[in-house]
Amino acid sequence: MKPQLYGIAASVLMLVMYTVVVSYFNSFGHAVAQFVSLWPLMILLVAGFGGQVGLFFYFKEKAGQLSGVAVASSGTMSTGSMVACCAHHISDVLPLMGLPFLAAFAVRYQVFFISLGAVSNVLGMLFLLKMMHSHKLRFGRKSVLGKLMRYDMDRTFKISLAAGAVLLLSIFIVS
Repeated sequence: MKPQLYGIAASVLMLVMYTVVVSYFNSFGHAVAQFVSLWPLMILLVAGFGGQVGLFFYFKEKAGQLSGVAVASSGTMSTGSMVACCAHHISDVLPLMGLPFLAAFAVRYQVFFISLGAVSNVLGMLFLLKMMHSHKLRFGRKSVLGKLMRYDMDRTFKISLAAGAVLLLSIFIVS
């Protein structure tokens, strides 16, 4: 299966999981209304997760003979991003666990949690590009990845990490 198809499948699966979880704990109408009210962040979250999964499988395919540690560490970053992506749904489950006071906190910081997931996805993709760059994987010069590999991925990752931290801190303070 092509890495692009894995990425698309991951995005679709994330949307389906979102719809099922929110519909189960609230209603289908609430799931749609919430998605519509947060659509820019939700699209960024879903597309970023799919992009990260696609890059992960592309890296795994290209780096078949390379160290399993590199693929495992990029997989860990992807898993962390997925957890951050879904953290805002904890507000749907907390009342059922007898913790409604925590649900209010989770709802209040919902935009922060979604933003955390989106930033994690961007960092995950940059981390994968950094790993590809460090393993000197070759790409066509005219391909998107070939053009991206012209940049210093280590520096880009560090700058993005700092910018993401500032952005998330700002969103947390404003929330």
